[in-house]
Amino acid sequence: MLDFRETTITGDDGAVLHAFVHDGETLPVLLLHDLGMDATYWMPFLHAALAKQPKLAVAAIDLRGHGGSGRGTETSRKRMVKDLRRWMQQLRIDPPIVVGHGYGADIALAADFLTAVIAVNPALGRAPERLLEDVSAPPGIRGAVDEESLRMCVVGAQNAKALRRSRRDAPLFLALSEPADTAAPGVDALRDVAEDTQVWKFGTRHLPLESSAGLAALVLGWIEEVE
Repeated sequence: MLDFRETTITGDDGAVLHAFVHDGETLPVLLLHDLGMDATYWMPFLHAALAKQPKLAVAAIDLRGHGGSGRGTETSRKRMVKDLRRWMQQLRIDPPIVVGHGYGADIALAADFLTAVIAVNPALGRAPERLLEDVSAPPGIRGAVDEESLRMCVVGAQNAKALRRSRRDAPLFLALSEPADTAAPGVDALRDVAEDTQVWKFGTRHLPLESSAGLAALVLGWIEEVE
């Protein structure tokens, strides 16, 4: 059984934000899930990762409007980047490594204060209509994230120079799925600035649970590189 503690913090707009935290001794790692999911999505990954590295300092965060986190006054990507800073302050951690899946990767890519970003199938560059389909698929999910933010999240995705500016000096690592036609168009620009890109046979945009052990090994290897 994993030794997690559940914790909540208050965003600067009063929203209550929730996470599962495992205290450890490594560089801190924050996990950001995709749209329509919550922090429990990462549990199989965490089982695999902590079996390999029991001292991993890691927190799986519920994005606002998802899981145990409130919606607050807005759910824009800009607001969620502010939430990342809030978590750093409240957990009293150094700039973390962020592992983001889908829209969670987009949030990490928009932050300029991280040690490194590991992006798993980022949504960046996917057509806005596809993004809106994603959030409207499960009942009650539409409205969890500001729709205008979703429409704007592709801006600059095709421009590698803009991505370099937005990333500052934080290394970027990419884990992408096959078939290739499931990848977002803007991911090609990310490849140009990534330190390493691995393409797996996930089969779909959503990471299947059976890939958790392999992803854990890959992520832990990248974390060792950053450390």
